[in-house]
Amino acid sequence: MLIHSFIALGIGFIPMFFAAPYALDFLLERIVASTNASLHYFSPMEVFLQQLKLAALFDVALCFPFTAWEIWKFILPALYEDERHFLRGLVWLSSSLFVIGVVFFLTLCFPLILKFGVSFSTESLQPVFGVSNIVSLGIWLSLAFGVMFQFPILTYALVRWGFFFIRICSKKASLYHYPDFDSGSSFDAAGHCKPTDAGHSHLFAF
Repeated sequence: MLIHSFIALGIGFIPMFFAAPYALDFLLERIVASTNASLHYFSPMEVFLQQLKLAALFDVALCFPFTAWEIWKFILPALYEDERHFLRGLVWLSSSLFVIGVVFFLTLCFPLILKFGVSFSTESLQPVFGVSNIVSLGIWLSLAFGVMFQFPILTYALVRWGFFFIRICSKKASLYHYPDFDSGSSFDAAGHCKPTDAGHSHLFAF
């Protein structure tokens, strides 16, 4: 299983390596267009290393279905039929929510965060963005939003297993008595996953 997965990652890295420069150019052009700020790099290898980082990330995303299939074949004999059905649906739902979270961040939140950063500029204080800073920020927050979009699955699991607030799902229970169940948990998680300025914490919690 591991050998096949590593071979797939090695093969997939080749086309992703050639596609990474175009993806980086596309990302940086959108950033420049939305912020009107110039981008710079501060070491000879900085841009190349960011291209390698993007290529590795795209490679993992490209090979994820094959890797997941290899893992599935490995654990399949040990599962009952109902467990197979449950895990199959869980994997598809989790993957879909992760992709939605990443797309939500890149299309809506990332431009707002950059504009918020640029808003501090004055005549005597001009923003100078480094390529590595922008790419790292985009990657880490994309992953964070993808993970945060798993929260509905986690909430459902905890409620179903009776860890907390199980009565909130009862028809006789009222949401009035549990005002902090969703919003409080969301804001607490948002505060731990990103800097806690008010505007973007609200957006992240949403």
